[in-house]
Amino acid sequence: MAHSGVKATQAQILQHYVWPGVKKDVSNWTRACQECQKNKVSRYTKSLSNQIDVPDERFEHVHIDIVGPLPISNGRRYILTMIDRFSRWPEAVAIPDMTAETVAKTFVEVWVARFGTPSKLTSDQGRQFESQLMKELAILLGLERIHTTPYHPQANGMIECWHRPLKTALESYKSSWTDALPLVLLGLRTAIRGETSASDMLYGTTIRIPGAMMEKQPLRGSTESFVTNLREKMNSVVPRPASNNDTKRHVFVPKDLGTCTHVFLKTDKVRAALEPPFTGPYEVLTRTSKTLTIKIMPLVLLGLRTAIHGETSASDMLYGTAIRIPGAMMEKQPLRGSTESFVTNLREKMSSVVPRPASNNDTKRHVFVPKDLGTCTHVFLKTDKVRAALEPPFTGPYEVLTRTSKTLTIKIKNKEVTVSIDRLKPAYFAKDPDPSSDRITKSGHHVRFRIQ
Repeated sequence: MAHSGVKATQAQILQHYVWPGVKKDVSNWTRACQECQKNKVSRYTKSLSNQIDVPDERFEHVHIDIVGPLPISNGRRYILTMIDRFSRWPEAVAIPDMTAETVAKTFVEVWVARFGTPSKLTSDQGRQFESQLMKELAILLGLERIHTTPYHPQANGMIECWHRPLKTALESYKSSWTDALPLVLLGLRTAIRGETSASDMLYGTTIRIPGAMMEKQPLRGSTESFVTNLREKMNSVVPRPASNNDTKRHVFVPKDLGTCTHVFLKTDKVRAALEPPFTGPYEVLTRTSKTLTIKIMPLVLLGLRTAIHGETSASDMLYGTAIRIPGAMMEKQPLRGSTESFVTNLREKMSSVVPRPASNNDTKRHVFVPKDLGTCTHVFLKTDKVRAALEPPFTGPYEVLTRTSKTLTIKIKNKEVTVSIDRLKPAYFAKDPDPSSDRITKSGHHVRFRIQ
């Protein structure tokens, strides 16, 4: 009547009835009550956290997520965040909405165009990340998509933990958060974690911040550390003087080049047959006497940054490695140039980088996993959303299809869903008594009850 527990139910039954094994039968019958299993929580499942493998090189494994909705600022309401698991280099872009088209376009324009295509991309199961567009983009770029289970942000903990200082810093600004975002990013990228910062791991040097405009930054860490050695290499670089071959050049500048709103860009690479010598048109944003800033496609920028001029490319000079482009998805780029060249030395130094392991905050966690969770056929699922009044904390039972050490695939409304074991507990069912079975008393006598 009141859905009492095992001990209270046993006490009530024993006041009126008795039979061999009465306590065990009452315990099994009480434990099999589905309504009690849905509503009563004695202890939640808490399992040990698995360690994610550390990538071998930069830009190989990227975590992505969305922050928002935020107060509308300059027409933007969300922030698309991305972070490299090796160097911890973060990117945060203000976006107007969280549709799949906006997320895919921003990811290509901001990350792929700068750092190339990652091998792995970890995200949650948001609609924008599970859309058909993102699946086709992953196939096109040749990256492996890793999904976290629902209501389990620990699996994407690197980007989730980075959201805390990002939000705290944005809250500290009285101006609009879109105007504060660039300087907040600069501060987070140069923040020292351990002995190095994200800028040290990415560029091998401390980038210049407004508060240190006139100050020379001292070397951090031991003299044998990677960053110190890499800085010494970078400081020893002497650029080759530029040659002037324009003494007899015939000067020609189109008269409309100083006033036009759009331009065509000359293709200086080796062109294929019937390929146009110019691409465009591209919108002109700003201009000086010698340069024009134009609005160009992100993948075109990626191609220009990875184009080899002489023995090196712009990405080689900036990162010390050839960034991964969609056309070289499965190919390992060989070293170019002489062994004494700056780029070769820089690559050798960058290849020796060892990333700082991700912090594990679960060392003092009290682990509890129900013993029957590894063998049960059905489970109850914890409701992690905000529940209404008198709404049960668990739903189910649901059939278990497959299981791993950290997840179970269950059947919910004829759909296979993979969830973390931290949200599950085993389901128990009452078994019908076998009329042909005997009960053995403490004195050793066999007793059989008739069931009518």
